Amino acid sequence: MNNSREWTAVPNKFLDARTIRHYDRNAERYAEWSGQDREFAHLDEFITRLPPRGKILDAGCGAGWDSEYFVARGFQALSIDGSRGMVRQANRRNGVQAEWVQFAQLRLHETVDGVWANCSLQHLPRNGFGPALQRICASLKTGGVAAITLHKGSGSRRDSLGRLYCHYLPGEVAEELHRFGMQPVANQSFSGKGFDGTDSELSYMIYVKQLSPVGEAKHPVKPGEIKPDRHTVRC
Repeated sequence: MNNSREWTAVPNKFLDARTIRHYDRNAERYAEWSGQDREFAHLDEFITRLPPRGKILDAGCGAGWDSEYFVARGFQALSIDGSRGMVRQANRRNGVQAEWVQFAQLRLHETVDGVWANCSLQHLPRNGFGPALQRICASLKTGGVAAITLHKGSGSRRDSLGRLYCHYLPGEVAEELHRFGMQPVANQSFSGKGFDGTDSELSYMIYVKQLSPVGEAKHPVKPGEIKPDRHTVRC
């Protein structure tokens, strides 16, 4: 375990209790569902941007399938989730050591090479989105890469399972991340399938923490170049 990281003991006032309660109560079913028909193109594209054996913060790791994928390819995964039930599921994956950590507890400073936030930030109430982005950006080394996937749209809603979704357009995310020294590199839309059975449109965004212009990014990608293995991704 890395001694440079620090989790604070304060509870997360931005946490949505109903969403966490849902994942705690349905962790095993969600783990089984999310492990089916896995899609790897975005995972592979992300890790090509990182140094070999680099360190990845899996921010909202869920059942741990992505963390397991990173570890199997030689990366170090710092896997965190705000649901205790999901942390227990994640720790069943090979090589994964997940911890129960809420976004407001995150205190890392230039520690990781990459941040993977796959359909996790959208479950935060709106007043928690900016602070969470600030914390995950602070965790990145200069030149580090953040991959963020969110349900595209506007407004806030609860699905039929009671989970909170706060939707954002890519431009809104870019405006927030620019404040924290992040430069956009790639943005792709694709279809998703929710745990509640509904279809959705997802935004997959890559940002780099650097001082140089975006054109000098280590691995620039043209929009549309990243293509998932399947049309629909479980998220």
